[in-house]
Order: sequence, then C-alpha cells, then structure tokens
Amino acid sequence: MCQKLNFISAVCDSSCDGRCFGKEQDECCHPECAGGCVGPGREQCLACKNFYFEGSCHSYCPRMKMFDPSTHQVVNNPDGRYAFGSLCVKDCPPYLVKENDACVIECPAY
Repeated sequence: MCQKLNFISAVCDSSCDGRCFGKEQDECCHPECAGGCVGPGREQCLACKNFYFEGSCHSYCPRMKMFDPSTHQVVNNPDGRYAFGSLCVKDCPPYLVKENDACVIECPAY
C-alpha cells in the first residue's frame, strides 16, 4: 500500500532526499517526515517516518522512566508515552501488554 513517487526527483532539490514542499533548496521536509509535507517543521508532515506524538513527528516516544540527577534515582517520567504502532500513547489499550515502553500483543519468550 505504499505510494510510488516517480516524479519526486524532478520536483525536489537533490538536498531534500526526496521529501519537499517546493522546488528550492530550503523547501525540504523535516527528516522525520515519511513522505511529503506542507512546510519545514516536524509538525507539518503528511505522515511520520517513526512516531507521532502531540501533533508532530519524532524518532522515538518519551521514555516512561527517567534519571533524576538531583536524587540520582530512576523515576517515572510524567511525560512518558508507550509506543503503540506509530503512535505515542499515555496508556496501552486494555487488550495489549506493556513491555519495555511499548504496547505488545504478548510478552517475548525469554
């Protein structure tokens, strides 16, 4: 179900890596955009290469735990999200299991 864009090299400047919103060198999409975009920002992608989080594309979801340098302990991250497909979600759907900051169908066999 992928799109095939034969004309993209004729439309985009070569520095845009096939993702642009205009013909000029400074009209490239953000690197986190999977296909096209309407502007240069990560929030202007038509689709995300990795994850969609709070209206923009990111390479990863915020970790559920973080290191607190003031206490030297690992604590819950209030902004942490689980990876659910290509989305970053606050909680997994009830039919899935939480495993290493991701929503999965079943736990891996160890």
